[in-house]
Amino acid sequence: MIGRLLIAGLTLALTAPAMAQDVLSIAAIVNDEVVSAYDVQQRTNLVLASTGLQNNRETRRRLARQVLRTLIDERIQMQEAKRLNIKVSQADVDRAIRRIERQGNIPEGRFPDLLRSQGIAPEILMAQIRANIAWTKLVQRRLRPTVTVSDDEVDAVIERLKASAGQEEQRVREIFLAVDSPDDDEEVRRNAVRLVDQIRAGARFAAVARQFSQGVTAAVGGDVGWVQPGQMPKELEDAIADMRPGEVSDPIRSTGGYYVVTLSERRQVLSREPAAIELDLKQILLPLDGQAAPEDVAAQTRLAEAIRGNIADCDDIETIAKELKSSDSGALGKVRLGDLPDNLRAAVGPLKVGEVSAPVRTGAGVHLFMVCGREGDVEQGPDPEAIRDDLGNRRLSMLARRYLRDLRRDAVVEFR
Repeated sequence: MIGRLLIAGLTLALTAPAMAQDVLSIAAIVNDEVVSAYDVQQRTNLVLASTGLQNNRETRRRLARQVLRTLIDERIQMQEAKRLNIKVSQADVDRAIRRIERQGNIPEGRFPDLLRSQGIAPEILMAQIRANIAWTKLVQRRLRPTVTVSDDEVDAVIERLKASAGQEEQRVREIFLAVDSPDDDEEVRRNAVRLVDQIRAGARFAAVARQFSQGVTAAVGGDVGWVQPGQMPKELEDAIADMRPGEVSDPIRSTGGYYVVTLSERRQVLSREPAAIELDLKQILLPLDGQAAPEDVAAQTRLAEAIRGNIADCDDIETIAKELKSSDSGALGKVRLGDLPDNLRAAVGPLKVGEVSAPVRTGAGVHLFMVCGREGDVEQGPDPEAIRDDLGNRRLSMLARRYLRDLRRDAVVEFR
């Protein structure tokens, strides 16, 4: 999160006269409310710190237009919230700051000082937080009641997921930039290209999404979650199909604007590969040389069988290991089933929690394995409420984008 990123350092060469000049200089006027050059400069500093981009003249130049547009949107959102008498309390802001501190492992109450130490006025972040909270409250109060998702829609998604079982699904992050009118298309595309260039140059996708995405996933770093076939527009699915995990797409024109997506990982729908199962294993090892005589192997195997009959739970493994003075016995920790050799996988794979394997011969000796924990056997089926929430949030996001688009069209914005 931003706390860890800020620690990396952001050196600012600002003299007091230059700062005063920026405070007085106007970047834009939004319905008679000023956005100063100082606002743009300070927000740019915040973006640089949170995304990890290099702080140089060229990067700042590329960011300036995007930052100014974001500030204009926030002014418009705050003005609409004020018109509708939507309040943001100091407690709301404090809770948001606490979340940032927890996520960034920053001591409570120290985040404003950390910002100041990096040459960033805390008020700049507070203004961003207030705008985000106000817009969220506005959308929830004014638009959420208009969003309905029927049982039939949920059932249709569940049926589609079941029909897709075994097919591939992807974990995706997105950045969405809205195109409010055809006249804006080229400018928005260029902004999307700049963001792609910055991410490929080392900026963190999630941080860029938080700062610039206009989609509902912006607050969670653009994380869309797991996406199944047919869930995203075809042009996005086509782009994702050819991507490797970690890759970032070129800007993709879709309904409403441009998307930039990155693929995090892939898996199968409603299924779990047996190899991905994780076992919490303990063992008893009765050492034997790899060239041990058959009668020695038989003797250790009989001893292992006798020990096996005296193991009731995982604590017994530790006790028996001490009695045998076997330093290689005890907890093995969590082990992925797919990482085990074939003979061990066959021995422990079918075991339930609390069960002990039959004796297993390896080059090290004769083993007994006990499963003390098991994760990932069964992938949960579709959650109807999660599906309802996802459909509702996507619908709400579309309504919120339209709302902001209309506010932009009605706003009087003068650039200086």
